[in-house]
Amino acid sequence: MRGRGVRGPLRAAAQAVVGVSLGANFTRERAGGGVGGMAGSAAGLLLFTACATAASAAYLTRVAGHPPTTAFFAGAPGGLNDMLAIGTEAGGDARTIGLTHACRLLLVGGGGWRGEHVIGCHFTQDTRVNEAFQRRGG
Repeated sequence: MRGRGVRGPLRAAAQAVVGVSLGANFTRERAGGGVGGMAGSAAGLLLFTACATAASAAYLTRVAGHPPTTAFFAGAPGGLNDMLAIGTEAGGDARTIGLTHACRLLLVGGGGWRGEHVIGCHFTQDTRVNEAFQRRGG
């Protein structure tokens, strides 16, 4: 993966544009009346994210045997592209980081309707969902 993709100022500009476009949608009304009301939630989210990242990195280092840099960026929550780009620049293995995030996306986000289907296996007693799943080829 080295040598491919956008590098330097163009990458920084593109990431800035994405950040500004996401931040432009953040308003006082969406924040529930102000940032002060979100302090507890933000603190909890920050703590959970730090703990989840540390636990994932420890697991990937000890159990899967990945180097610490690769394990950190493979286990860190965030966008696949960003973690792959930053992790590769930090010296991590691009394939491992990318595949780990792709598996996470498949398991968490690709579970089908309302999360009932996980990679071809369905766990529901709702016959309508089972019939629809069978029609889709599952």
